[in-house]
Amino acid sequence: MDAARLPLQPPAGAPFVGRTADLGELTARLAHAQAGRGSMVLVEGESGIGKTRLLQEAWWQSGQALTLLSGHSREFEGMVPFHPLVDALRSGLAMVNWAWFTPPPGWLAPVAALLPEVAARLPGLPTPTAEGGMGADHGDLHHLLEGLGRFLLCLAERRPLMLLLEDVQWADQPTWHFLAYLARRCAGAALLVALTCQPELLNSDQAPIVRGLQRQGWLLRLPLARLSHSETVQLVDALAPGLHLSAVQLQRLYEETEGNPLFVVETVQALHETGAGWLLTHEPGGRRSPFALPLRVQNVIEARLDRLSDSSRQLLGVAAAMGQAFSFSVLQEVSEQPAAEVISSLEAWLRRGIVRERTEPDGLAAATPRYDFSHAQIRTVAYNEMNRARRRWVHRRVAEVLAAAPLDRDLADAATLAYHFSQGDAPLKALPYLIAAGEQALRVRSYASARELGLQAVGLLQHAAPAEQGATRIDLNLQLATAYSFTHELAHAQTILAETERLAAALDDQPRLGKVYQRTAQVFWLQGQPALAAEYARRGQRTADATGDPELRTASLRMLARAAIATGAFDDAIVYLKHYLELAQPPAAHPEMAIVFGYLGVAWARVGSWNRAEQECQHGVTLAEVSGISTTLIVARMQLAFVLAARRDYAGCLATLRPILSACAETGLSPHCFMVANLWGRATCALDGLEAGQPHLARALAWATETGYRVFFHLTHLFLAEAHLAAGQAAAASAWAQQALDLARAAGDRWAAGVALRLLGDALARQPAPDWPAVEQALIASLDLLRQIRARPDLARTYLSLRRLYDRTGQMAWAVDCHFRATSIFDELGMSDELRDTQGVAVQTGRPAAVIPDVPLQGPHAGLGAA
Repeated sequence: MDAARLPLQPPAGAPFVGRTADLGELTARLAHAQAGRGSMVLVEGESGIGKTRLLQEAWWQSGQALTLLSGHSREFEGMVPFHPLVDALRSGLAMVNWAWFTPPPGWLAPVAALLPEVAARLPGLPTPTAEGGMGADHGDLHHLLEGLGRFLLCLAERRPLMLLLEDVQWADQPTWHFLAYLARRCAGAALLVALTCQPELLNSDQAPIVRGLQRQGWLLRLPLARLSHSETVQLVDALAPGLHLSAVQLQRLYEETEGNPLFVVETVQALHETGAGWLLTHEPGGRRSPFALPLRVQNVIEARLDRLSDSSRQLLGVAAAMGQAFSFSVLQEVSEQPAAEVISSLEAWLRRGIVRERTEPDGLAAATPRYDFSHAQIRTVAYNEMNRARRRWVHRRVAEVLAAAPLDRDLADAATLAYHFSQGDAPLKALPYLIAAGEQALRVRSYASARELGLQAVGLLQHAAPAEQGATRIDLNLQLATAYSFTHELAHAQTILAETERLAAALDDQPRLGKVYQRTAQVFWLQGQPALAAEYARRGQRTADATGDPELRTASLRMLARAAIATGAFDDAIVYLKHYLELAQPPAAHPEMAIVFGYLGVAWARVGSWNRAEQECQHGVTLAEVSGISTTLIVARMQLAFVLAARRDYAGCLATLRPILSACAETGLSPHCFMVANLWGRATCALDGLEAGQPHLARALAWATETGYRVFFHLTHLFLAEAHLAAGQAAAASAWAQQALDLARAAGDRWAAGVALRLLGDALARQPAPDWPAVEQALIASLDLLRQIRARPDLARTYLSLRRLYDRTGQMAWAVDCHFRATSIFDELGMSDELRDTQGVAVQTGRPAAVIPDVPLQGPHAGLGAA
């Protein structure tokens, strides 16, 4: 990679004054980054304060030792996912040696989703789907952030990098999540991340991220103040040494510009063009001259633009409509002016400092010359000078030209085309681009952007012809439902999908109906309703059989298997998962394979096939490690830990989870990290006591309660009941077990209900003056449920609890029967530790308690049914 020559080269005739301390800090940070000790810096200040100019000077004075990747956020591009980052990466793609990424690692796939050029360079690299990709249906952002971060860090290993992202207050929220992710990794890399923003424009999501990164020492904030009077005079003298302004005129200029460097520069430029008479201080009578310095920079810029010809000024408005950056070819085609006239206008703009020509990095020759406005304020003034009719015509022409201009394809992403068409005089033409932009936003997990784009498209669709609305509305609704479901608005997503199902059925559109079934199943799953999820998965399976859709068929099988595990139908789950493995060939084409093996391991564990369970889960971990995708590895390790905890190998559980704790700590709780926290808390309680493990369980419970997440929500309550029981807190254990039972029944989880009933019975037995018939009733109900679903390990544990009950109440025949059944199962399943415990004394205290006679019990074969 060669050092880029991009917009950080100081423009000719642009002096730098003041900012000594800030400049010193930045040059030091650049030197540290070159030595492999990177950091992140946020340069803050109002528009025109000199943020970019300061970075230009620091980079230039450092000898341009760092390769520069530069991107810019724009206000209207706030819904374009990762726009400034894509802009920056694209500026350096031609400098990448793609041999570094051969064979392509799995973590690079998200980069290809953002930059199709990467996929073109590395054929065979998988691309995430708009539906959320990962088989776990988590819509997880961490995988995407990891891919982008590792790509940048890999580049920085070859050549120190400076990543410059300007005006990040306009960036979308996923970009901010990426910055938070990257900030934690800069310290050990040859990477300086430089950001600029207007702090007063940071929104309620962005400002806490900035404060949090600063508080943890991962971000340096450099707020820029306005220039002092002496610095303003110094800048004026450097800009126009021959202007010879008087002290009174300089004071007047300082008062009106208030030391804002942009205002000073624009004013001095205007004085050059209009003459110093503009600074007449007073009229006779003491009033200000009508030619006094304008109070707002807009007036100063307008005065400068007045010096352009009418045709050049109109052309500048066309360029402004195109955006902060524009190309010669598109400008010429949109304006419909001869090339010679466009070139003449461009030369005038360059002379006056209105625009600047982009200098591309070595090895990246632009197909057509590119230009940037020298400041966003100038573009805003030029754009606002056009009347509404002209603006609408220009936007439509820009969209049409960009859509048909292969040389400027990087300026014509779907969101940009949608914006221009929607602002133009043919807004319905924006519709297909809004849909495409929404799909792209879903692929890169930018769900807020997908939702906004979808809502815009729905609004436009109402004005389309009725014949065009049906299928398009289905596609839009599917996008919106996906976006809502992954932003914790599941009820809204479900309402949209119900309407969409009716519409697809009325149109008899089977392929789209299959997609509706698939998404509806996922929403019910996220709501903690596995039975309904399974019903829609079965509909999806039937539709897949009718339409021959292999992707829908495998997705339906995955959902059926998960729902079967969640409802205690473990044998069914094993059948579904084996069928999936038969169909999902070759394995490399199915990134969900590792997670599927983990599900299979969990199902085998529930029926007591421990060796198979651990083998399948370990195979899933191996596949996840090969993939290099951290999200997949987190889920695969969590599944293996789940199996180990079920076998009560708590030390093994913690050892399995330990390598993934840092990833969960970075991203905060997510669906899979919710279960990691649960398992860590359960194992810690078992090994180190309630006080050590309960905070982890409490954190998981608080997250699920706050977000409304209900997938296996009852397991947290189950583990808390288990921990309190082990700690001798019978009343608390009873309360948690009852809550777990209620939640498990509501979710249809027969295994969890059976275990909750056993814990409830054990807790009731340890309270003062136990209600022994109630204890027996709970344990027999547990026995009945666990026998039905063939959950043999927990069935044996329930027999053990019954044996203790009958020991205590003097029912020795029943106690012997339960003891025999428990030890037989433990022996058959190879559960030697629990077998050894079972063959010991009847009660946990180590000596028999007094027998309680004449308790009216019914015996272990009472057949009460599932209570």
